[in-house]
Amino acid sequence: KGCSALADGHTDFYLPKITVINNEVFYGARATMVHAPLVTSVGDSALRTGYITNAILSRAIGHVGNSAFYDSSQLVTPIYLFSDSLTGIADNAFRGASKTEVHIKAPNLSAMGYEAFCYSPPPIYWYSPIKPGFTFGIRCISSGQPPQSVTTFFRLYLKTTPAVESWGQYYTPVAELDPAYLTRSDYLALKADRKTRNVLGLMKQGTDPDSSYAWIIDAREHTATTLLVR
Repeated sequence: KGCSALADGHTDFYLPKITVINNEVFYGARATMVHAPLVTSVGDSALRTGYITNAILSRAIGHVGNSAFYDSSQLVTPIYLFSDSLTGIADNAFRGASKTEVHIKAPNLSAMGYEAFCYSPPPIYWYSPIKPGFTFGIRCISSGQPPQSVTTFFRLYLKTTPAVESWGQYYTPVAELDPAYLTRSDYLALKADRKTRNVLGLMKQGTDPDSSYAWIIDAREHTATTLLVR
């Protein structure tokens, strides 16, 4: 916690055998790279540092503690939460991790905590079905402001048919949205891009100014498209 560098001045950490990064281990440390490919549990504030750019962890992360990646604003390595044991993403877990893509395949996930992804613009990629009665914490997916004062909403990409079918309970379809949403610059940009044009609707959970919101996008790879590419 808080260390500026190793004795030889290096800031890369190779930890090939550990499976857990405990609370606050790299909190505030000048660690630019953490190579720990077996880690499946990231404790409270464990990687909370604005210096880290790469974190090579297991794809089967089953625990993400409070503020685990809080303000890791330079982290560009995708984080994969592919685990049946993951049931919740804790408060502030990815708050301010503004360059980090997060991939979620966690069929038992049932809650996101307070501001879990707040101020984190990269899209979230969702692979597993989402549970009925899912708990969306205050501003868990938002820009920290009421949606009417934000120019770009979050994007949530649904990568599988089970994800597309189950998420329908949590968003308003495009056809039912207030027309004002359909003239927004971010919506028009999504529709103009072939990769994102299949916008299903807008997820808005909670009441302003504490709501969570995101464009929901069908991002399945269709067989016909794949064949054409090949």
